[in-house]
Amino acid sequence: MVVYCCAYRCTNERTPGTKLRFHKFPLSRPEVLRLWIKAVRWENFKPSAHTVLCSDHFRESDYLESSLYKKLKRMLCLQFLSSLNIYK
Repeated sequence: MVVYCCAYRCTNERTPGTKLRFHKFPLSRPEVLRLWIKAVRWENFKPSAHTVLCSDHFRESDYLESSLYKKLKRMLCLQFLSSLNIYK
């Protein structure tokens, strides 16, 4: 299954060997989800369980890093809105 970033004008897709990370919308966290939807700025946007944003739209400081992996910080609310680069 091909996975594409949903950000406006972003053409990134998950391909073998890519260093991009793809993040699902926080569907189980309605308050945070509402902020993510607002940041995407698509009219009548309703993300599904398969809707993702790629790592191009986040800053390095939005991630927790360990020696094994990187993952988004759990509490991305207002930080996310200020760091999201939707038009990149």
